[in-house]
Amino acid sequence: IGFLIEHYAGNFPLWLAPDQVRVITIGAEDDPASAPLVKYAKDIANELRAAQVRVSTDFGNNPIKAKIQDAEQLRVHTMLVIGGRDMDAGAVSVRLHGKGPQARSRRAKWWRRFWRRFGSGGSDQGNSAPAPPPHLCRA
Repeated sequence: IGFLIEHYAGNFPLWLAPDQVRVITIGAEDDPASAPLVKYAKDIANELRAAQVRVSTDFGNNPIKAKIQDAEQLRVHTMLVIGGRDMDAGAVSVRLHGKGPQARSRRAKWWRRFWRRFGSGGSDQGNSAPAPPPHLCRA
């Protein structure tokens, strides 16, 4: 295992990362105004866990920059930053470790793209990835 840590310098590929996805909310869990947002984020985290993805969450009171910085320092591969506009659109805003913000995607579209990478060992090469669970790909 030491060889892998040294080889990847702690920046593990998706399939090997101990924390594959972190779901981060813009808003705190204990804020009543953020309750629908936190519920939306928890639903996403639970869907990922049901598909055997190693996921963590950050629904704390810290500013969003601090939450993202914490995830970057822990070298979390994929961060889903979720705000009110994302929830209203049924979307997620994606950040990749070391690559910054990617794009906002509809939830089902992101899930299919993630599953292609996750199912193929973290590589975008080849079409050998299994199909994602159908209930997660509904728009």
